[in-house]
Formats: sequence, C-alpha cells, structure tokens
Amino acid sequence: MREAIIGAATGALRRAGRVGQVVGPGVDLDLSTGFGGALGSARSRRLAGRLDRTDLAVYRRIWLDAADELGASVEDRPGGYLAIHRHGSSTLVWRNLVQFDDPVVLRRASDKPVVHSLVRGADLPVPAHALFDRGDLRPALRFLESVGPPVVVKPAVHTGRGDGVTCGVSTATDLARASLRASRFGPLLLIEQQGKGQELRLLFLDGALIGGLARRPPHVVGDGRSSVADLVAAENERRMRSEGQAGLFPIVVDLDCVLALRSQELTLQHHPRVGEQVRVKSMANAGGPEDNTTLPARTLSPNLVDACRRAVTVIGLRLGAARSSCRIRAPPRPPLG
Repeated sequence: MREAIIGAATGALRRAGRVGQVVGPGVDLDLSTGFGGALGSARSRRLAGRLDRTDLAVYRRIWLDAADELGASVEDRPGGYLAIHRHGSSTLVWRNLVQFDDPVVLRRASDKPVVHSLVRGADLPVPAHALFDRGDLRPALRFLESVGPPVVVKPAVHTGRGDGVTCGVSTATDLARASLRASRFGPLLLIEQQGKGQELRLLFLDGALIGGLARRPPHVVGDGRSSVADLVAAENERRMRSEGQAGLFPIVVDLDCVLALRSQELTLQHHPRVGEQVRVKSMANAGGPEDNTTLPARTLSPNLVDACRRAVTVIGLRLGAARSSCRIRAPPRPPLG
C-alpha cells in the first residue's frame, strides 16, 4: 500500500514541473520515512552548511602539513585562499582546488556522458548506462528491465560529491523517485548499472600514481538503545564537534539512505543491537576516515593502475582520480570514536 501511495505521489510531483522538482524529494521522504526521517534530513542538511564552513580549517591543516614536509612557506590570503611558496615558485590553493587543470577540462570531466564516450573510445570498460530526459522515463525503464536491478540514477552533467545520486534503484517506483531527486540539478539524467564490490579511488598527477583509497559507504554502530535515525544524528554531531576531522560531509538522510536501509530489510526506526553495524548509504562520498583504507601502490594490480591512468589521461586531466569497483580484502572497520 505504501509503495502505491508513494508511486502515485511521485507521479503527481513529476507532472508539477519546477515546483514538484523542488518540493518533491522532501515530500517523498516524508511518505517513505515519516516525520522523523524528514526531520533528520533537514537536520543533516543544516549540519552540511556548518561543516562546509569548518572544512576550510581542515584543508588549511592539510596544506600546512604538506608545506612543512616539503620545506615550503604558506601565506593566508582573504577568502580562505593560501599562497604556497618554495624555491622561487608560488601557487594559490583553495580547499581542494589547485592550479593545474583549466575550466574547460574540468567542465568536460564533470560531463558524465562525454567521459563515458572518451573512456570507451580508449577501449576501457564503462558501466552499462543510458541517458534519458526527466520528462520521459521510458528509456530508463527499458534499461532497468534489460540489465536488472540494482541501478544508479544521477544527474548527467556538472555535479559532484554525490549530489542528486541515488543507488539501489530496483523498481519502477524507485526509478521515478530517484529521477525526481536528480532532476533538481538538470533535465538530462543518467541511469547506470550499479557496480559490485568495494570502490577503489586512484589519484594521478601527470600520469604518476599519487595514492589509492578503498572507500566504503558510511555506517553507524548500535548502542542497544538508539534508532538508526538517532545514530545518524549522533554521528553527524560528532563530525561537527571534530571540526571536520571525523568527516567533512554529514550523512544526509535521503532516498539513497532509505534504499540502502531497505536492501538490509531495515528502516530508520530500527534499533540496532550493541555493536551491530548498519550501512546507512550506498554511496561512499559521506564516509568518514574510518570508512577509508589507504592502499599502498604495491598492493594494486598493475593492470588496474594502468587502466585508471589511461582513463584520467584520455579525459585530459593533469590531476585526476579514477574509480573502480572490485572485491578486495580489507582490514576490519574500526569502531567509531
């Protein structure tokens, strides 16, 4: 019954145009989680704004540590910019932005259909995918039927940090809900087959491997008393108190969260037992330090490194990261502190 109600409401919101795109995700969350879930979403989004202000300090510490290791000097500039000097050379940085790639290359790198085309043209694997317009879900429905669930729905161009992305889409109703959420960022949407295994992220500079990470989606750990919603709120508060050290982004209660819990036959109202770990997202973007494992270069397959290097190069990036999904052995995830 709830699925039918959500499906009917999503259809009406999709037909409501821009108003539906703006208010639709919130209404959908109300219907699927109740008032508590919507309240948790609003609270996590307020924390996102607060964490956004603290991450300047986090990045400043990162740059200061790197400069100290290399014998460089750092000057603070207005607006949170840092001027870094060493051996007569200077550069300007802001948070994670550096002066390597020009705006045209960066814009192309954020155009997912173009990136798929470039990577496939280099004879490298890309996930099965299809483009569709937010006003016509038929191509996406055909894709879902042909490849089978789960799939990922996302804006096709010019977003990052997982904005508008929903994993774990399995039904026509899921697809309508995820499309409504993604459509807030533009009319052109992308549906992809969801990768299996753990996400690996390899970073390159001018073709040289700088480092690698195994990234996991965020989890919360049960205390025997609190609901999943309460544990998410507590984790977000922990990140806020740490001024970004425990994670730069909050765990946002959204459709990706709802579907990740559903895949484990759980809801936000579930009360995990003591020590029980519950995955609360499918995307790894909101993971904290304990969700990421540094991968030494010697542990990585040379073929994987070469494929990722070629992908970054064909896009035209001097500094760029490539992602891959695979099954790897990793040490157990430590408890949250």
